[in-house]
Amino acid sequence: MDNTTAIHAYKARKHALTGIYNAQSGHPGGSLSIADILAVLYFEEMNVDPENPKIMEDFISALGAEPVIYAQRNECCGGYISLKEKALSGRLCSRIAGSAADFGAECLVTACPLCKYNLSRESSLPVVYFTELLAEALGIMEVDA
Repeated sequence: MDNTTAIHAYKARKHALTGIYNAQSGHPGGSLSIADILAVLYFEEMNVDPENPKIMEDFISALGAEPVIYAQRNECCGGYISLKEKALSGRLCSRIAGSAADFGAECLVTACPLCKYNLSRESSLPVVYFTELLAEALGIMEVDA
């Protein structure tokens, strides 16, 4: 493991401990022990660039679709903030959806269930969870009766 990867593992441990402490709940064992493995996998094997992640674009391309690169594509919808701050979450989601639409996206694909829920409420574009896109590409999409 090189020095940069070790720094990523350290940061992952720090985030895990901070989250567990702030929540006053949880057990740090799993998070601390997997940090090195995840850091090597993400940053040495998969070559993930944390400043410009493109795993979703690679996934969409692998399915035969054309990903749209837009300014807000890696931004958070607000997640759980939507429970208390609906207006703030709405503004974040509107920015994301507006940016996608401005760059010609036909739909939004997400790997986060909260993003799917929050973006679906604020976007005129269809919002799909990445597994739904995969199922459609494989021809096994469930049809409503």
